[in-house]
Amino acid sequence: MKGGIGGRLAIIFSLLVLVATATVGFLVFWSAYESLIEVSSESLEHTGETIEVRFEASLEAISTDVLFLAETPPVAGIVRAFAGPYMSAKDGGFLDEATNHSDAEWREQLAGVFAAFLQNNPSFYRARYIGLVNEGREIVRVERIDGQLVTTSTDELTQSGHHDYFTEAVNLQGGDVYFSHIDLNQGEEADVPPGTPTLRVATPVRDADDEPFGILVIDVDFTHVLDAFRPLINEDEALYLANSHGDFLLVHPDSLAATVVGPYQIQDLFPKTASWFAGAAGQPAADVAIPDESLITHEDRLSFNSTLDPRYLVFVITSPSETILARVRKVRTWSILITVVFALWGIALALFFSRYLTRPLRRITRALDRFGQDDEPPIVDLSMKRKDEIGVLARAYDTMARQIEAQIEELEDKARRQRIILETSAEGIIVTDGQGIIETFNRAAQRIFGYTAEEVKGRNVNMLVFRDEHDKGANGQVSFEDAGRWRLLGNGHEVTGRRKNGETFPISLSLSSFELGGEKKYAGFLQDITRRKQYEQTLHEAKLSAEAANKAKSAFLANMSHEIRTPLTGIIGFASLLARQVSGKHKKYSQLIESSGVRLKETLNSVLDLAKLEAKRVEVQLGLLQVHTEAQEVVQFFQTQAQHKNLTLDFRVDPESEDACARLDRGAFSSILHNLIGNALKFTETGGVVVSVEADAERVHVHVTDTGVGIDPSFMPHLFDVFRQESTGLSRSHEGSGLGLSITQRLVVLMDGEISVESEKGQGSTFTVSFPLAHAEETRPGLEVLGVDEARKAHSSMLLSGQVKPRVLLVEDNENTQFLIENLLEDAYALTVVSNAEDALLEAFNTEYDLVLMDINLGEGANGADVLRELRAMPTYSTVPIAALTAYALPGDKERFLEMGFSAYLSKPFNAEELLTLAARM
Repeated sequence: MKGGIGGRLAIIFSLLVLVATATVGFLVFWSAYESLIEVSSESLEHTGETIEVRFEASLEAISTDVLFLAETPPVAGIVRAFAGPYMSAKDGGFLDEATNHSDAEWREQLAGVFAAFLQNNPSFYRARYIGLVNEGREIVRVERIDGQLVTTSTDELTQSGHHDYFTEAVNLQGGDVYFSHIDLNQGEEADVPPGTPTLRVATPVRDADDEPFGILVIDVDFTHVLDAFRPLINEDEALYLANSHGDFLLVHPDSLAATVVGPYQIQDLFPKTASWFAGAAGQPAADVAIPDESLITHEDRLSFNSTLDPRYLVFVITSPSETILARVRKVRTWSILITVVFALWGIALALFFSRYLTRPLRRITRALDRFGQDDEPPIVDLSMKRKDEIGVLARAYDTMARQIEAQIEELEDKARRQRIILETSAEGIIVTDGQGIIETFNRAAQRIFGYTAEEVKGRNVNMLVFRDEHDKGANGQVSFEDAGRWRLLGNGHEVTGRRKNGETFPISLSLSSFELGGEKKYAGFLQDITRRKQYEQTLHEAKLSAEAANKAKSAFLANMSHEIRTPLTGIIGFASLLARQVSGKHKKYSQLIESSGVRLKETLNSVLDLAKLEAKRVEVQLGLLQVHTEAQEVVQFFQTQAQHKNLTLDFRVDPESEDACARLDRGAFSSILHNLIGNALKFTETGGVVVSVEADAERVHVHVTDTGVGIDPSFMPHLFDVFRQESTGLSRSHEGSGLGLSITQRLVVLMDGEISVESEKGQGSTFTVSFPLAHAEETRPGLEVLGVDEARKAHSSMLLSGQVKPRVLLVEDNENTQFLIENLLEDAYALTVVSNAEDALLEAFNTEYDLVLMDINLGEGANGADVLRELRAMPTYSTVPIAALTAYALPGDKERFLEMGFSAYLSKPFNAEELLTLAARM
């Protein structure tokens, strides 16, 4: 003891007894008073520090739980599902393409995780997953109602996007945790009594692009956390806890609660805390007992969630000073008596008391030395009810031991929860060490591979993976090193697994790594995708079958189109020729044959155009067109037809709109006007048709107005439907396929245009198409389409002027078509006819022609495309116009032949005007 605490205490005590006997009472009184006040203050402060430690530990544990839930597979699965394609409500809504799970399946798994989590956390009464993508509507909600865990059905989920905890938490960074104010429940929660302290803890959920998707939020009954503070308060102490607004959350002992709980707040009872609350007056209520010098108080506030509005836990610990004063007076009286009577025994007593006082310190020291060596903290045989320093030390030691024991229990509880989640997961989960040795093998993995956990633990993970000669998985995406260590390459890879019975099967595998206790660990999340692969194979086979059927259909359409168009060419052409060479009723017969052929041709073209549009194989080539010029050209084309029906066909243009241009495909625009003007003439018996062009600041409009039969209002919704006509059945008044307006509408939409109609039954109709206005950089006049007689006159005029007839080579194997073209071109052109590829090449080699009209199907041997390649290889024919004259007119045929190198394309059947116009252009 020499030089120790005991020796020094003995010397000091002896000197005080011998030198200051007269003043010892006074000195002892004040010394003891100040000492005990200080010790009491330190005790209160230490209790406050303990409260702070426990409070922070509780928040940390809750934060860890929330982040743990946010990392569970169903949370990410739901995010992926919402980003995937929509299946149907029956199939579960959206599809997670990474796992082939629907969002309904993921929600069911997440509800199971929530239920297991709430079952093991009695302080948590509700867990929710709320999405931003659905405007704050709950995705999954599990809550405790009447002691039972209830999963809320989809139709009972509510909107929560307006709550502060959603709007503030959803914008946090990934991994951050949001804490709400600790508020008193005012009857908002069905299973939580009013006045219960409630805390909401949330963390944001982000998608693969790190964009906010939603939040995961847990509602905590904070009473369980606050109750843990009660054991920290001594019998003669009181504890007051309040939230950020000053509302009382806990008053201990309970006997004080009736005095302060109600309309009062903690700043009313303890004015020193008033400055911590914004807007507080700082003055107590008149009928509240305000503490004064009779109490020793310790005030503090614990802040949390500092990134948002301040959240506080304010606490005040009090201890009555009268208790300390009573002890001090007793010490003073006995100290004077003892110093007078036992002055001579001072040194002996000092030695005795020094050893006595240091004995508890030695016990605590020995207990601290053994701390951590035993399974449970060593017990110190000291009375914690003592009011001196030894009692303080004993209580502090006991508090520390209890905290450590509680933390151990909490860690064990977390481990139990994690084991439950691990074993109830629908995915197989395998955890290995850095060398690939299996440490964890959950039930789903046992079901997938057929092994028990005992059979695989301690063995290398390579036993579960099929490895080929290149040491790779099924598709080479995941590889394994010689030592068995998993190399992390990402999520959703496919490998080939091997079951216990040797069977191999496909696996969807996600790998991740983490550190535990300074050691590298690897976790694999896997699913047996055998059924999915079988389904994909079935889909692939169905796709191949559908493609084969589509090819057969295309071949059938091509053959039928070719077989129909070839004889139609002769029917229409010869009927046209015959009509000009006969008179009387025979002329009428010829015209009827020609018009019937044209009608059949138009029907065939409409069907093919519709097929092309529905197959999305129409590609418009937009160019700058002067709208009124193009429209006037089409009007001129229909003048003869209008005259035959004794109708007027007028064209009008607003003078200020003559320069109006739009970016259009010339062929598509011409088809639109042909359909609209043709329909107007067909459905008008008296009066006429007016085509007008006008423009405003943004768009150019073309109106086609007729005085025809009009459209019944009941038929208006079906006007643009395929194969729909207002007049149907045996009473149909007008012929047609019902495709023209449907094709017109689709072409208008392709060029970013709009189509509308106004009609009155029996009075007529007005169809309007409009397109965005473009600034004219150049104008291009429309090509004049000559009628057959005008074309013949133009060529005859050329002959009379002494010009040499252009030489034309016709390559055509059909005799009827040969005869027809000879009759159409013989007056204006020097025509040579051959029927096969060999004769065509021989003629081209011997004679230099100005134009070649090429059929594609030339029977056996080479076809027209082969002849084209041979001709283009000759320097003489590198620039000579070569036109494809063919019955191939399915979607894409025109584009295909022009890409081959043909200068122009004319599909069979054609009329005299079309052939003569083509020849004139070339």
